[in-house]
Amino acid sequence: MYYNIKGMKSVFEVLEFDKLKNVLKEFAQTTYGKNCIDKIEPVFDFEKALQNSKILDIFFENLQNSIPILDDIYIDDYLEKVIYSQLSAKEIYYIYTFIDFISKLDKDLNENVKKYINFVNLDKLKLLIAQTIDETGYIKDSSTKRLSFLRSKIKATKDDITTLLHFFVRKKGLQNILLDTNVFLKNSRFTILVKPNYKEYIKARKVDISRAGFFVEPYEIFEKNNYLEDLILEETKEIQKILVAFTNLIRKHTQDLIHNTKELAKLDCFCAKILFAKKFNAILAQFDEKNRLEAYNLKHPLLLKTHENVVGNDLSLNGSLIITGPNTGGKTVFIKQVGLATLCAFANIPICADYFSIGKVSNIFAVIGDEQETESLSTFSSNMVRIKEIIDKLDENSLILLDEPGSGTSPDEAYAIVYAIFYYLNKKNPMLIMSTHYRNLVYKLKDIDNVYLAAFEFDEDKLQPTYKLTYGKIGKSYGIEIMQKYLNTDISEIAKQAFESKENQLFDKYEKELNEMLRKKDLYNKLIKRYKMLFNRLNQQINQLKESLLSEHLQTQQQYKQLLNTLKKEISKVIKTKEIKDAQRFVSSIEKFDLPSEQTPNSRQVFEKGDTVKLGKSFGTIINIKGQYAQVSIDGKLIQAKISMLEKKQSPPKQSSINITDSIQYRQELNIIGMHAFEAELEVLQFLDYAVANDIKEVRIIHGKGSGVLKEMVRNLLKDHKFVESFSMAPPNLGGDGATIVVLK
Repeated sequence: MYYNIKGMKSVFEVLEFDKLKNVLKEFAQTTYGKNCIDKIEPVFDFEKALQNSKILDIFFENLQNSIPILDDIYIDDYLEKVIYSQLSAKEIYYIYTFIDFISKLDKDLNENVKKYINFVNLDKLKLLIAQTIDETGYIKDSSTKRLSFLRSKIKATKDDITTLLHFFVRKKGLQNILLDTNVFLKNSRFTILVKPNYKEYIKARKVDISRAGFFVEPYEIFEKNNYLEDLILEETKEIQKILVAFTNLIRKHTQDLIHNTKELAKLDCFCAKILFAKKFNAILAQFDEKNRLEAYNLKHPLLLKTHENVVGNDLSLNGSLIITGPNTGGKTVFIKQVGLATLCAFANIPICADYFSIGKVSNIFAVIGDEQETESLSTFSSNMVRIKEIIDKLDENSLILLDEPGSGTSPDEAYAIVYAIFYYLNKKNPMLIMSTHYRNLVYKLKDIDNVYLAAFEFDEDKLQPTYKLTYGKIGKSYGIEIMQKYLNTDISEIAKQAFESKENQLFDKYEKELNEMLRKKDLYNKLIKRYKMLFNRLNQQINQLKESLLSEHLQTQQQYKQLLNTLKKEISKVIKTKEIKDAQRFVSSIEKFDLPSEQTPNSRQVFEKGDTVKLGKSFGTIINIKGQYAQVSIDGKLIQAKISMLEKKQSPPKQSSINITDSIQYRQELNIIGMHAFEAELEVLQFLDYAVANDIKEVRIIHGKGSGVLKEMVRNLLKDHKFVESFSMAPPNLGGDGATIVVLK
């Protein structure tokens, strides 16, 4: 749900949702698709949003590599006209082109797509129109017997008249009045072109006038022209009957045609979303009731359309987040893109991120910038009106976005007002993001439960923002530093002296200590999160193994049942026919079949610690046995499994992904090339613990050069590790910049 207050910008306007839809419309191929996108609105119903996302995922799977080409045939104007008026032959044929296009499209669509795009088959109507009207809008002679007869008579009559006129113009004495010997059709009557004095030579009726003379019809063909006119009138009446019949026929199928236009709009809308996702590397939102809001590398789609190298940011929102940082550093854009991404998730539009997961959202509130549209309210007053609306209507599933809510009044009062508003809203436990420049306010709010901090970085050397969001940190506004780029040195020095008070120095010192503490806390939380992720992945693999074993067991049981049924049939046959020898041969073949035992293959085997066993398709070593369960080490991971699922094997297990063996040489080296950053980080931490435990003073970590992600991760980790004395780039013979030498305490 989204609320709007009279005189205020709507949430859609503030978060630029309509602008995003305009970008999406650029990928639509038809007018129907564009109109469909115009009507898109988010629906804050978790189950419905989840279902819509699953349907869109099906379209992605089936169409992303073969987007159908859609013709922009718009027939709504004719469908409106057919209700109260008659269609022309060209209009009927245009509707035929739409029916023909839909018919061909429906035949080419994937069967999985057809479950959600259901076109009504109008091939019979298409065939009738094709038999009657050609692509120029001409009614074919074969449409009716009457029309065919009339047109044949018209042709014969025209031939007779032209023959008579050709003989007429060759008469002697007419050369003095003829301006042309050709025959002309004027006003549906055949004529000849003569000079003004024609009455002195022939009896004729004037039909039309030219600059040089008159078009006249001699009395000799007057009756035939009348007859021709009658035939043409009858032809017109017959065509009118045909058009009326087809208009009525189309009128009967109007609802079917409207249905097909809606289905085409829906298909085009899905295709536009797929093309949009390809263009901007967008993904589908994941819906998880246990989660609130999580995003990796989230980017603003409107920036992606106009800028290159747009910086993406991560977000894990499970409470309230306070953002600080420099002016024009990205705070407002980030808040907007979080709100816009949430609208997109519940509007079933792909999101420009590497990952986006969201839980239940009941409504979105945004107080961003100057929302007033009239001069009746000040900026501060309009913000207070909007915040009152939030307080009246929020719940724990609300998403609230506040961008510097205290602006427009004195700093001292703003401090107190914003503190009170934030404290009150946070108690309701919504999803809340607020930006501010008041550092002293942040210091006071940081100790409140469920409040997290983040700051946008600033490059002090280049005096420009990096647009990168760092968590667990309080950021400076860098107003004086930015001012130096534009104003002279004298003004800058005065500002510095006024700002550098003892109070601010204490703030800076306290801020550094706090940021260091928050950084370590954030690192610890990330490690816990990644361990949980690996644990969940391991459980998933165990479940897959269980499903595989169960499937094999059921398949064997099915084979046994089939064999038993066959045996019963054969025994019955023997009893009836007394073919004892055939039965004996069949029983002998049955005895050779390896029937499944009632007990599991390992029920008689005895297992001990250190035994090499097979679990599913993997080999491992038993570490511990407790009751009916054994703890098995597979690829360096501990898995708890029932003993009944194990099978003794002599094959050696695979080596751990950490390149550590019993030899001294390999204990001093770890290769993490090819790993994901978070996996590699865990491996490095385990390796360092191993080295410290075994009193190894120097180790080498091989991370490769590549994109530099692994190298940066390793060196950032080593900076804060309590057992690391120092570290440096390896010498050329040991890997150079692709490896790091670590000296341990």
